[in-house]
Amino acid sequence: MKKLFVLTLISIFITFEIMSQNPTSTFDWQGHRGARGLLPENTIPAFLEALKYPVKTLELDVAVSKDLQLIVSHEPWMSHHICTKPEGVAVTEQEAMSLKIMDLTYDEIKKYDCGSRGNERFPQQKKMAVYKPSWRTWCKQSKNTVHRIMWKCQGSISK
Repeated sequence: MKKLFVLTLISIFITFEIMSQNPTSTFDWQGHRGARGLLPENTIPAFLEALKYPVKTLELDVAVSKDLQLIVSHEPWMSHHICTKPEGVAVTEQEAMSLKIMDLTYDEIKKYDCGSRGNERFPQQKKMAVYKPSWRTWCKQSKNTVHRIMWKCQGSISK
């Protein structure tokens, strides 16, 4: 553990040393799931917030919905850490993995609030009612942005 910590510190030092010598460096600042420390992760508000900083790339995850829409979501299900069901009750840990994105249509997904509860890992994160957007919805607002996409798959899709 101590070696990992030392290696991390060395990596950070080298990165900042290189950047201080060349401020126009090609270092790729990435918004991991948007600005998830400030706004609900993998949401349009979080991505737009990340782009206010020197972020060049947005890292995001996508899963495929029942109606074959690409949905921006870290997990291929509704997370019990952040999501609330349409009736206003928090998703429980026991049921989270049964609420698979591949089993829900985009219209059904939009009824889940994945921001009002906040995220206990990010106490400064602003709480707001927000849903998991489709890739198409995000692309309509995304201009000149590089994306690093991770595909989240679970099960099979048939039409």
